[in-house]
This record gives sequence, C-alpha cells and structure tokens, in this order.
Amino acid sequence: MFFLLLVRCAVKNQSMESVCDEVCESSDRFFHYLGRISVEQVTAYCNVLLKRAFKIWWRDRAHHRPVFLAIDMTDLAHDGQVTEYVHYTVKKRGLKHSKIKIVRYATISIVLHGFRLTLGITPVRKKEKLETIVERLIREIPRELRVRAVLMDKEFYQSRVLKTIDEHGLAYVVPIKQYDTMNVYYHIAELTGVWRSKYTINEGESDSYQINVYMEDEGIDSYIGFASNLDMNGRDFFTLVKAYRYRWNAEIGYKDCKDYRVKTRTRNHAYRVLSYTISHIVMCLHNLVRKKNKTMITLDQMRQIFLLILTLEHGTQRLTKRLIVDY
Repeated sequence: MFFLLLVRCAVKNQSMESVCDEVCESSDRFFHYLGRISVEQVTAYCNVLLKRAFKIWWRDRAHHRPVFLAIDMTDLAHDGQVTEYVHYTVKKRGLKHSKIKIVRYATISIVLHGFRLTLGITPVRKKEKLETIVERLIREIPRELRVRAVLMDKEFYQSRVLKTIDEHGLAYVVPIKQYDTMNVYYHIAELTGVWRSKYTINEGESDSYQINVYMEDEGIDSYIGFASNLDMNGRDFFTLVKAYRYRWNAEIGYKDCKDYRVKTRTRNHAYRVLSYTISHIVMCLHNLVRKKNKTMITLDQMRQIFLLILTLEHGTQRLTKRLIVDY
C-alpha cells in the first residue's frame, strides 16, 4: 500500500503527508516503521526494486548484446539536519558565492541511444572514497548482463577507481584531465602524429596505474582525449567519442527524474534514499513504455497513465488520437 502511495507522490510531485490525507491514511505509521530500518537496508531493498525493472526490460530483449554502463553522481539540495550523508558545496549566484548543503547519490545505469535504465543506487557518505563507491555499484550489475564498457566523467579519473574497474574485468572510458604532463604528451603527438600512447597515473607512487590515452587535435593548443583500457588499434578515435555520447542519456535522465520527485523535508535519510529511488523506478518505467510503443508519449500523458494504473481498476481510455490506454 505505501509503495503505491510513494509512486503516487512521485507522479503528482507531492509529499507523503499530502497523498495520505487524500486517501485517508496515516503517514505516521509508515515513518514509524521506516525509522526502525537502517539506510543500508533501505538501499538494498531499493536496488532490488530496480532489478525488477531490469528484469522486465531483459525479458523482452530479442538479442542480449553487450551494453554500455554509466556511473554518475547526482547532488540534491538539503536544508535539514547535518548527518554523515550531508556534504557542503559552493553555489554561484551572479557575482556571489554561497555555501549550501547537499545530499549526494551515485548511480549505475544502462545507456543506449535515447534510452537509460538505472541498475543501482547508493548514497554517498562524507569523505567516502570514490573507489569504494564504484565497488558497491559494480556489485549491482546483473550477472546475465554483458558489458562493453563503463562510461564515467572526469571526477572518476583516478588511478584507484580505474584499477578497481579493471580488476573486475570491465572496460572503461573516461575523459582525461588536461594538466602539464598531459600537455607534453599532446605536443609530442603533434610532432610524431601518433595520437595513442601509454600513460602512467601517479607514476612512482604506490597507487600508480597505466592507461591507454587517445587524443585528437582540436586546434591551436587545444585537444580532447580519453583514457581507456580498451585496445583501439585499427579503430577510429571517434568510436570512443560516439560511445561516450551515450553517457549524456544518463545526465538527461537524472534531470527527468526530478519531474517525478517526491517532495519531503524529513530528517530520515533512509526515506530520502527511498524517495529518490522511486523517482528512478518511475522514470525507468516511463522509458520502457516509450521504447515499447511507437507513439510519442509526453511527460503529462505518462502522468495520466500512471494515475490510471494506480486506481487498481480495469478499463480503457483514449488520451490522444493515437494513444489508447488499457489498464
């Protein structure tokens, strides 16, 4: 019952208290039992829910080909009590900078052309190491899923993070950071015409790690580059660029998730994790419906579809000329 109420909260962008008032239920009972469960337990249950959405997608696939995965971080503003999950960041407003509190979530998702599906979510603790976060997310990859590569942004360009992914037998693609040493490699590539080279991150230190660097000239003292453990001999550099573009689907998807966000001001971080997961589940179902139907389905139409399903009644309703819903 409370799961359906949470979905209704996400679809209508309301709080749990508001929805419970509409259906004459008490939200106190829900928060009482949720307060007895740890954040780790709630996170584990949330990832089980995400696996259910994956099973639906996996069951209907005609060919189980390898896919790209994307790992990303999402920050949400927080004005509640400071806990181990609350971070501080600086936000620029015009010429002024202000320090704000945020809660941070890390996600791993399947990214295809125009499609994304979240596989796992984990809250990020204060001062938690990136390789630890990546390790937890990799464990959420279903065994039956074959992975072509893991796509990440520049904040994951660290030797220990890349080594962790490599140790799990996975390929990765991440943009390189442009600093003095990398600029030297760029100028050498300009002279030699060889835009692929080996590079050691943190050379001479205990956490050193060797990567393949692929660069492309963009003009005078300007270049783009990617680090990977893929062997790209005989393949074009733009294969990496094309692959990395799939990751943008994840960024757009996380913006779309805010359209299904459950409103809350609770101090219970387990509930925040649960509500954030619900928004991803609803967005995953939205993507699955879009992919299965040739008709374009807008956000407002999808809200109507969800509300029809939540009535727990059977019927047929025409939303547009080409869109008829059987529920």
